Amino acid sequence: EAARLRREAAEAERDAARPPVAAPPRRTFSTDVSRPRQNAAVAAPRRAFGTLSKPAQVDDLLRTRLALSKAELERVARHLLVGARAAVAPKLDWFQTRLELDAGQLKRMVVTHPSLLNLGVEETLAPTLDWLQTR
Repeated sequence: EAARLRREAAEAERDAARPPVAAPPRRTFSTDVSRPRQNAAVAAPRRAFGTLSKPAQVDDLLRTRLALSKAELERVARHLLVGARAAVAPKLDWFQTRLELDAGQLKRMVVTHPSLLNLGVEETLAPTLDWLQTR
């Protein structure tokens, strides 16, 4: 017991004699600095999407068919890819008939999961739904 107390006292004395060490500066996470080439490739389509390639017809279709508010429309449009905009109406029809959704349920699904409109019906959605229904 006495040996343990002496050891602890010696350790405390050594720790008190050491100068305080400053913590190393933390690096902030920044992908722009670490991967500029990859970020340019990702940011370029989003910039183009946000400015010129946003057709008003798709916005009008979503606003009128699903009765979306301005905030809901912006949320859906933010997730909608440029190439997927042409096929929005057929996908809405497919979802409504295949899943037997009414207008309110379709609106809730699109607002909650807007990236579903980016997926292909034949390539992804139909096989996945078939698999889920047979489980």
